[in-house]
Amino acid sequence: MMYFSPGSHLFRLVTALSLVGEYPTTSLQLLGDRQELGRLVQKLTQPQVIRNSATGEKLCVKVINLSGKSPCTTIRLSRFALPLLDWIGTREYYESRFTRSGMSSSKTHHERSYRVAETAVMLLRAGIECRPWMLPALQMQRRALIIDRPMALLARDVKQIEPESVNKTKYARYTGALFTPASCMAVYNTRNTVMRWNGEGEFKARQDLIQIARNNSGCSQLDTAVLLGQDYSVALDTIRCKDTWKGKPQRFDSIYPHVCFVPLQDFGVRQLAIMRLPDWREQILDLLFDEDTRSDNKGTFEYDALEDNTYLFSFLDGDIARLIRFHDAIRNTKLHCKVIAYPEQISFLQSCLPASVEYYDIPIDQIEQGLEVKARSLLDG
Repeated sequence: MMYFSPGSHLFRLVTALSLVGEYPTTSLQLLGDRQELGRLVQKLTQPQVIRNSATGEKLCVKVINLSGKSPCTTIRLSRFALPLLDWIGTREYYESRFTRSGMSSSKTHHERSYRVAETAVMLLRAGIECRPWMLPALQMQRRALIIDRPMALLARDVKQIEPESVNKTKYARYTGALFTPASCMAVYNTRNTVMRWNGEGEFKARQDLIQIARNNSGCSQLDTAVLLGQDYSVALDTIRCKDTWKGKPQRFDSIYPHVCFVPLQDFGVRQLAIMRLPDWREQILDLLFDEDTRSDNKGTFEYDALEDNTYLFSFLDGDIARLIRFHDAIRNTKLHCKVIAYPEQISFLQSCLPASVEYYDIPIDQIEQGLEVKARSLLDG
């Protein structure tokens, strides 16, 4: 017998599938212990007795179907598992979005679905609500402060707010958007390959998000994208990748001047949790530097503070676009520079910055304690 209880692997898996429809076996580690989940998935392809720990109700059902060949195996809920969704109140939503006839089996569809699914799981684990049935209804008729807490919309839900722009943004690669009462950030997921972005599509998607933010929050600009992925070097290549737009080749950071990379792992979940805070980047800088040493973006190049003739640059926000500009500014100089980063970021920085640059690593625990923030997974009920 298996128990369906908040915090269990079974509960997380079913909750995630009720939101995203399908999930890749290659990303099971985002939901918990990879080996345990792998064994669970195999068991759930056969009928199992499952007990609701809250009500005592029992069901004997086949929970999931697997399709595709390894390593591209896709997990979907079996039609016999739909009563489980009654236990968490998501059956109506699931049936309206993910009927079998409406789910394509094309490779392109699966790749897009995987990107969105991983985005949703990362957001929920960071404590950022992205389940439509848990969010306030956003509108485009007037300016109002509807977004009163950190929340996110998946790309398909953004398009329902602006249905007339679907054709304009159908080639856009964004997977969602993160909103706070005073900010908006587009979310992308490059996974483990360089993302071939669409210049015109991304620009129009950005305009849609700005309009949604204006009408529902205190934010009126969007200059930051969160880029999820498995590898820093792939993220760097994605930003440098060019698309012909407005008659000339342009890079990803021509749309978003700030591109903050978040790895698809537990460390990345903790980074996303920090991004829930208002003015989170400024709060980090306030923790690191005295006010009288701050550059406040008034220097001749991008750095954060000047102490004892040493230029200090914080990479704690993971902003690779800004890092590229920092690299280009110092590479042919003899300036004494030091980069502050998390230990998980140091090897990447050493591979792309001049050898003269020094590093100071700071554990993310210290930043979490200083900002009084901690990830609280919404997948655990």
